Amino acid sequence: MTREVDGEEVNAKEVVFDWLAKELQERDPRASRTVVAIMDGENKLRDLQERKIKRAIGILDIWHVTEYLYELAYCFYRDGSKEAEAFVETYLRKLLEGKVNRVIGGIRQMATKHDLSDSRWNKVEDCLLYFAVRSEYMKYDEYLAAGYPIGSGVVEGACRHLVKDRMEQAGMRWRIAGAQAILGLRAVYVNEDWDAFHADRIHTEQRKLYPYKKTLDTILNCAA
Repeated sequence: MTREVDGEEVNAKEVVFDWLAKELQERDPRASRTVVAIMDGENKLRDLQERKIKRAIGILDIWHVTEYLYELAYCFYRDGSKEAEAFVETYLRKLLEGKVNRVIGGIRQMATKHDLSDSRWNKVEDCLLYFAVRSEYMKYDEYLAAGYPIGSGVVEGACRHLVKDRMEQAGMRWRIAGAQAILGLRAVYVNEDWDAFHADRIHTEQRKLYPYKKTLDTILNCAA
């Protein structure tokens, strides 16, 4: 979404995080609520979060962690094998218990006992480095105890249901203004707020068209 506007490049990530920061300020101006930021491991995204939404608790999306565990599993076992599934289940459970360092140490020790090819050994080291660098955002035992979400599956599912199912049907082409208008209506409909939305819309339109109606009603009631 990074694009040129009026001759200048507009960075999509900067725009999104500026919007998020504004939304957070409007929704929680007193900073009284807990804010969590669930993202993948891209350093640029985390840097932006820490710069623009400092008070958010950073969490590494557990689904991305699981993908890395599968990559590790396939360094030792055949793709789709029961052994690979057991490997992922074992180490995912340990990560959910907050044992990141034990997971790193255990898998590294396992790698030294196997006769891995150079490519698989490098893959193991890359994945373990990914965990080590991001361990600060992998305190899943603390997050779960506090009731925080640790995965973005619900949000991604909502994006598919709310956006993709409506906006990516055959032959559809959208401009930003039109897409935003349709998505606004789609959100109202999916949230089952259709009747309340129209009642509010009619009330708002009446205030615009007849700004003196309330005053006139007061005057007539006084006269009566």
